Amino acid sequence: MPSGKELLIQPAVDTINRDFTSNDLSVKDMARLCGISEAYFRRLFMDKFSLSPKEYIIKLRMEHAKRLLESGQFSVSEIALMCGYFEPCHFSREFKKHYGVSPAYYRSQNAEEK
Repeated sequence: MPSGKELLIQPAVDTINRDFTSNDLSVKDMARLCGISEAYFRRLFMDKFSLSPKEYIIKLRMEHAKRLLESGQFSVSEIALMCGYFEPCHFSREFKKHYGVSPAYYRSQNAEEK
C-alpha cells in the first residue's frame, strides 16, 4: 500500500493500538477519525493488515490475554475484563477459537513449564 494511504488510516491504527481493550471502538468512529467512509476505511485497513478492524482488535486482545495468563497474576475473569470482555465465557470462547485451548488450560500448561 502506498504510504499516503497508510498515513490516511494511521490515526485510527494508533487509537486501536492504544485503546484495544476499550468497548468504545467502532469502525464508524475510526473512519470518521480518518475523515473517510467506513467502506474505504475497511478496504485500506484490510490492505494494510490482511485483517478486518474487528479481527485486528481481537488479535491484539488475545495477545494481551496470553501475556496476562502467562504472568499468573490474574484470574480468567479478571483477564477477560482487562481485555475488554464483559463476559468471561465470551472471552474464553474467543481465546479457544484463537489458540485452540481454553484460557484456564493455557495457563495450567504455562505454569507447568515454569
